Amino acid sequence: MLSEMRDIQDFVQDIAEAISAALDMGVEIIDNELLRIAGTGASKSKVGTQMQMGHVCRHTLHYKKPFILETPGRDKICEVCHLYGSCDIIKAGFFVPIILGGVPVGLINLIAFTEMQKDRLLKQEQTLLKYVSKMAELLSSKIAENRSTKQLKITADFVKTIINSIEIGIIGVNADGYITQINPTAGNILGLSWADIKGNNIKTVLPQSQLCKVILGLEVDSEQVITYQVGERKVRVLSYLYPVYSDDVITGAIEAFYNLADVQMKAERWEGTEHQSTLYEVIGESEVLREVKARVMKVAQGSSTVLIQGESGTGKELFARAIHAASPRANKPFKVIDCSAIPDNLLESELFGYDEGAFTGAKQGGKVGKFELANGGTVFLDEIGELPLHLQAKLLRILQNRTIERVGGNKEIRIDVRIVAATNRNIERMVAQGEFREDLYYRLNVIPLYIPSLRERKEDIALLVDYLIQKANDFLNKTVKTIHPEALEILKSYSWPGNVRELENVIEYACNFEQSLIIMPASLPPRILHVVNLDSRQLITM
Repeated sequence: MLSEMRDIQDFVQDIAEAISAALDMGVEIIDNELLRIAGTGASKSKVGTQMQMGHVCRHTLHYKKPFILETPGRDKICEVCHLYGSCDIIKAGFFVPIILGGVPVGLINLIAFTEMQKDRLLKQEQTLLKYVSKMAELLSSKIAENRSTKQLKITADFVKTIINSIEIGIIGVNADGYITQINPTAGNILGLSWADIKGNNIKTVLPQSQLCKVILGLEVDSEQVITYQVGERKVRVLSYLYPVYSDDVITGAIEAFYNLADVQMKAERWEGTEHQSTLYEVIGESEVLREVKARVMKVAQGSSTVLIQGESGTGKELFARAIHAASPRANKPFKVIDCSAIPDNLLESELFGYDEGAFTGAKQGGKVGKFELANGGTVFLDEIGELPLHLQAKLLRILQNRTIERVGGNKEIRIDVRIVAATNRNIERMVAQGEFREDLYYRLNVIPLYIPSLRERKEDIALLVDYLIQKANDFLNKTVKTIHPEALEILKSYSWPGNVRELENVIEYACNFEQSLIIMPASLPPRILHVVNLDSRQLITM
């Protein structure tokens, strides 16, 4: 509490002098650490010093009750003092605690230096007590007021720091529509500064704003897209409007907004990255699969380009996601580009983005491509063998220079992405036939990773079946427990041209038709049974 009394020291001194003038006595006001905060007469020169003894003051602070010292040096309370029996500093004293919230924060000492003052102090005890107690209450209220003011300032500074640091534009207006605040984010989005708008009405600065309607209590959409015209510049924002109330009366309004282009970009940037597969989700304990997993863990730590090869359905994307999840880029975006699923005329703009006006139908403001969206993270180029030759040249440039250029643009944009590519085609044969650039192949094949087919790791089928049964149960709301040994042997005898993806479809099929808790051979798809039986007959006849 020491600092609280010091914070209002001038006010405390005024109170001390007012009491002294009214009662014609010496006054000393101290805090709860016995530091002299104010004083009159001889005590004024001691302001700022600590009491060396202060036994009576400590007694008053401890018991939180007024105390009259009639015989200094001879009173029982003075026995602990070395001046006991010979004190002639004062004739009498009146000590009144200053209480705030039940806690003593200081006290007022009324001092009688003469016999006349002592006589008056003792005769007018109740009157003086009432007067000094009121002064103590006044000091307590002032300390409380100062405490509240400081807390309000701390809160205001805290709120101001939040507003100025968040990535949301904030504009505040008062009840008359005059702008009272704008945070740096709002200024950056709109291209305005406090100096530009200080003292202006929101209708003058941003005529399209709905804040005036909010102030008038009119109904507006709490969330809406607004296009602001700021000079020659148009800015589309996602806007949220909030009235400010004080005692149930609207005293202003706040608009919080995002640049719509930024919102769209962030949504696209993180789309699909809510779940990153890990190697724990790669089911299997076969020797060949363990070797692949160990290789993935080593590969993940670097930034070199990886080319994943394997048959369709072996889970190449699962391994690509596992590489990303185990890498230092795990908390950055993972973007998937299926080179076989996007039409040739759209693939370039999907990969690299485009500037406004790049072609007929290009949206206002242009579009950010997948490589920019993945900046800092990983791009997975699935079915890389389907990439057209003219885009292969652009991809080669990215791998060499780590820069991209948007369609219709003339500016190089530096990016930091790791590229993981995958294919089920024979890229070397495509290179030999002129269908794939040789230089790009060598750039992509820095770290080759081969994913074994299911028929190369049939010892993993039992584990995969258990996992896929649980997955099918969750999807179909079934309660299948396991698979019959005969049915499992049939699955192990099958060649699995569709690999794990085909096995998943077979288990889902079986769970749909199985009525018991165990998948029986009869619940397997007829084509599986037919192929296995056919193979068995062929082996018998050989």
